[in-house]
Amino acid sequence: MIRIPELREVVTVFLAASLAACGGKAGETYIPPFTVIGQPSFQANQRNQGGAAAADTLNTPIGNVALAEDGTLFVPDTFNGRILGFRQIPEFNNAPADFVVGKSSLTGPQTKLSPSASLSSPLSVSTAAGNMAIADGNRVVIYMGVPTSDGPAAAVVVGQPSFTSTDTLGCTQAGLRNVHSAVLTPNGKLVVADSDHNRVLIWNTVPQTNAQPADAVLGQPDFVHCAENNASGPAANTLAGPFGLWSDGHRLIVADSDNHRVLIWNQMPVDNSQNFRPADIVLGQTSMTGSVENDANGDRTDDGAPAATTLHAPLEVHSDGQRLAITDAGNNRVLIWNSIPTQSGAPPDRVIGQADFSHGARNDVNGDGAEDPSPSEFVLNNPRGVFLHGKRLFVTEAGNHRVLIIRLD
Repeated sequence: MIRIPELREVVTVFLAASLAACGGKAGETYIPPFTVIGQPSFQANQRNQGGAAAADTLNTPIGNVALAEDGTLFVPDTFNGRILGFRQIPEFNNAPADFVVGKSSLTGPQTKLSPSASLSSPLSVSTAAGNMAIADGNRVVIYMGVPTSDGPAAAVVVGQPSFTSTDTLGCTQAGLRNVHSAVLTPNGKLVVADSDHNRVLIWNTVPQTNAQPADAVLGQPDFVHCAENNASGPAANTLAGPFGLWSDGHRLIVADSDNHRVLIWNQMPVDNSQNFRPADIVLGQTSMTGSVENDANGDRTDDGAPAATTLHAPLEVHSDGQRLAITDAGNNRVLIWNSIPTQSGAPPDRVIGQADFSHGARNDVNGDGAEDPSPSEFVLNNPRGVFLHGKRLFVTEAGNHRVLIIRLD
């Protein structure tokens, strides 16, 4: 009998060979079933491929990729302190980047850049309306114009008074600490997951000056309170270590990581009169007051294994406006809903990285519930970022030091 992962591999190889032979459907560009960035093969998983940083390597990438309007793909290479730029989506393994943000060049000795052109530990990257934002430690850097070449300078820094500042501004309307996600929306907003301050900050327009104060806050009653879960326990209007988020400028979806849940607001606040607005929908918990990982029955204890409706340290979310994808990092999987849920507790339609919804081991190639020595294209190890675009799903994997591009049919 063929095991599920083996069967998937047989089907994938057959489809790939068939499509390659016939050239795909008429009028359709062929998309490989799987492509890997940062590694020479699907079985490799060394940081920087066992050597120094190069145009085709990654070291612990964290956060979501971004796809600009002109088709340029931006990939966070967090522990190498850079963002890799690919002028088109790679369609073969181990493709080298074309340019780099945060460093002076992709390889070799680095020229010292100005403070506004340097990055420390970039996580997620976002593009919209011709601009780019990067979550970088205790700040967000904003580029007025999407970069196209090595070492561009940012125009504005949020969360710090200047590009040379390293101290936070504290729990204030302008302060940030340990930013994991910064999203530019199509209608010109900036939304930031201010993780250590246990809140999400919203700017109604893209900031034009350094340390510009936010317009609204979620997860806290005001701009000067920052305690986890408002020091009173999880609720529909609190947050604990929010990591990733997605917004179209109206709706907002937040990975509330330390509460092991994802919250959905059908309408974001626009000013501080609407601060502390409660979320409308919760995923990963049976109620708005639940906060235990993999707690399918709502008894406030870990069930010992995942289920379709549970989460363990969700880190990033993304939507294309219809589908929703969540990186369920503690369960080493990505969950996909074919439409954004409209009811709490709605189960996902698909799981990526595991043989089924009840498995959660990393790099579990044979589906036996235990980690295997090397990965494959079907498994995940500490997925940190996720991005949906047409038939492609991009998954950023910190544990395997790679980005997987997966065809979704």
